[in-house]
Amino acid sequence: MEYQFTNPDYLKFLYALPVFWIVSIFAYRHLSLSKIIISAFLRSMVFLLVVIVLAGLSRKDELKREISAVFLVDMSDSITWEGKEWMWNYVKDLSGSLDKNIKKGVVVFGGESRAITPTLTEDLKLEDLLGSITDSNISTDRTDIASGIMATLGIMPEDSSKMVILLSDGNQNLGEAEKAALMAAGNDVKIFVASPPNVQEAGEILIKKSCCPQGNK
Repeated sequence: MEYQFTNPDYLKFLYALPVFWIVSIFAYRHLSLSKIIISAFLRSMVFLLVVIVLAGLSRKDELKREISAVFLVDMSDSITWEGKEWMWNYVKDLSGSLDKNIKKGVVVFGGESRAITPTLTEDLKLEDLLGSITDSNISTDRTDIASGIMATLGIMPEDSSKMVILLSDGNQNLGEAEKAALMAAGNDVKIFVASPPNVQEAGEILIKKSCCPQGNK
C-alpha cells in the first residue's frame, strides 16, 4: 500500500523547529537543563505530528480535504499561572506557524467547556479572544477533559480533516475523557497533547544542613 503527502508544502514548516528550541531555552532558562530539554522535546514532537497531519499523510486515492484545527485549553486551578502562560504562548507559536488557509478555533474548559470561537476561522486573532476567555465564567475547581473534547466536535466541519491540540496537565477529576477520545477517533479526529512543564519546582530550595552558633555559657 502506497502513501503520499497530499499537501507536501506543509513539510517546510519543519524548518521552524529551531524556533521552538530557542524559545524553550530563553523562556525557561531559570529551570534545570533536564526540564528545558523535556519542554523542547514535547513542543517538537507535537509540532512534528501536527505538520505530518497538515501535510496529509494518506493513501494515494484519498482526496484533499479542508483542514480544521482546534486548540483545547485547560483553564482549571490545577495549572499554575506560569503553566497557563506557557500554554498560551504555545498556542500563539503554533497558530502563527500554521498555514493561513487552515480554519482554526479555541475551546477552553474547566468544570465545563466553552467554545470561544463558535465557528472556525482562517484569521484567528488570539489577542482579541482574551476578553472572551476571561468572560467565559467556567468553573475552574474541576477538570472535565471529556466536556472539552465534545465541544471541539461540535464546531469542526464534518467533511474536514480534523485535529485537536489539547493543552492540559491531565489532572482530570470529572467526566470520562477516554470515552470522549474514542468518540473523537470514531469521527476521524486526531488529538495531540502538550502539557506545561512543572515550573513550580524551579523555586524549591533543599536545605541539607543547618548550623546555629551556640551562645557562651
